[in-house]
Amino acid sequence: QTYIFNSCTLNFVKLRVIPGLITRLVMIAKLLVWNLIILSESVLKSKFKTCKESGFCDRNYHQKLQENRFSAKNIKCSGGIISAILQDHILKNELVFYAMAVENNRFRIHMTELDPTFPRFDVFKDGWKSLQQEPPISHSVITEQLSLHSCSFTFSTNYVILISFSPLKIEIYNEKKELVMSFNSNNTFYIEPQIRKINTHNMDDELLRDTPSTDSGNFSSHEFEITEENEAIEHSIPVESFDGHTDSLPHGYQAVSFDSTFHNFSHIYGLPEHGDT
Repeated sequence: QTYIFNSCTLNFVKLRVIPGLITRLVMIAKLLVWNLIILSESVLKSKFKTCKESGFCDRNYHQKLQENRFSAKNIKCSGGIISAILQDHILKNELVFYAMAVENNRFRIHMTELDPTFPRFDVFKDGWKSLQQEPPISHSVITEQLSLHSCSFTFSTNYVILISFSPLKIEIYNEKKELVMSFNSNNTFYIEPQIRKINTHNMDDELLRDTPSTDSGNFSSHEFEITEENEAIEHSIPVESFDGHTDSLPHGYQAVSFDSTFHNFSHIYGLPEHGDT
């Protein structure tokens, strides 16, 4: 016999246990768990890419990590905005950098090419403004230039965001002056150069879509040359394919990679598909 305490009526309720019921419930639970295990094992792993099978992931993971890759000029720090022009000494191009303190003690980072051949997804362009309302910049946030190569935001919560340009790194400190998050501490920030297509064989679009890949059936292997005029010239048309689907990459490679560290956190949610922890 089992007694259950009913907290609503403050009475003891006496139940009679049916012989063998608990045993049956345990057997049913075991069957359910076994079915879940079978279902999880039956997932087709071939439908999911590994980093090696994903073109942009494999390319970006093999980039050279150089602390002095970027230098900054035209650094400005005032009124809740920190801006600069970043010079990439490897690709010989320039990037626009913006860090903005926005309302409700938040901040936003925006980096893109200074003069891109094809503009990337950009929430600050007119096409996006009609879809969502951007939060206004908080000009009351204390914005200071600490040195020739560093600036900071200090919010009303006493959180401090330190932005350094030599080397490029962003750090967030809490009200106890403890480091809670850092960006690019491992120097992995990288924006793939845009590619100018060279159609040497006068191939039509249909033929390009059907061109087989040459790297284990996953994505094509390409070589690029960075010229003094900052043009990434491809020697073959970029095409990526996986599981019978092909992406012709009309604007070339456009991946962006970076590293971020969350200090003293036990759980992180919302990591991207190819995040590596």
